[in-house]
Amino acid sequence: MYGTITIATRARKAKADAVAITVRDTTGRLPDAYTELDASTDGMITAALKRSEFSATAGQVTTLYPDRGPRRIFLTGIGSANRDDGHAVRLAASQLARTAYDAGVSRLDLRLLGELPDTLDINLLARAVGDGIAIANFKFSEFKGKADGSRSTGSRPARRKASRLELTAEPTMRPGIKRGLLIGQSVNLARRLAATPPNVAHPAFFTAHCRQMARRTGLKCTIINAMKAKQLGLGGLLAVGSAGSRPPALIALEHCPPGKAKAPPVMLVGKAVTFDTGGYSLKPRENMDAM
Repeated sequence: MYGTITIATRARKAKADAVAITVRDTTGRLPDAYTELDASTDGMITAALKRSEFSATAGQVTTLYPDRGPRRIFLTGIGSANRDDGHAVRLAASQLARTAYDAGVSRLDLRLLGELPDTLDINLLARAVGDGIAIANFKFSEFKGKADGSRSTGSRPARRKASRLELTAEPTMRPGIKRGLLIGQSVNLARRLAATPPNVAHPAFFTAHCRQMARRTGLKCTIINAMKAKQLGLGGLLAVGSAGSRPPALIALEHCPPGKAKAPPVMLVGKAVTFDTGGYSLKPRENMDAM
């Protein structure tokens, strides 16, 4: 998948590899917002919408290759898109990202407002777009391959993929998309940590990762190691951690926004048990693989 995905803060002069527009499954005619784009392709969008097999269900992406105008147009289905949680938009954006990657697109022009419901919060919809694109860009292949360490390439050489995707969008959509991308990338980080096997993602791995992340983002990182935990009387942590091959640790990451030093703290408490065999004898056979 893409190495990086960014949203341009202003319009770019460089021509995009593809243009993406939204289409609802209730669309009976070309939305007014896309009239100019359709004209530049000699009516190809209108012709596609009229075809009996055309579908605009949420997550359905149809690719057009005009002789004139943009090199590609992605007709991105959002279904009825009448829910206020942005689910259909997030689903559509996810499939759009996969389609763009498979096509080798490195610059994607998002023109999504034409069919997005104007009754919904524009910031919510924009965040759903960024979130969906980022989450679809997750791939965990670090530990996949053959026994000899080589990787299978198949019978045909793989098409060269773009390593970077730059998005452009309507000005009102840009802040929300940027925030959605950040949230989605953070979700992907959590997914990557969860998928890393416990012989690699042990407590020392997590402490090193959190220290590095804190330096990069400006967070305050405090590590309570096993020795300090014993001094503090953290018996539960030590008891559980004593069964592992690596000593346990308690990690505290702190963020204090400017001007908020005296504000009541918001605390999020999580558990990162890197290996746990507890309850093996109590669980039914079909659930053992999830331990």
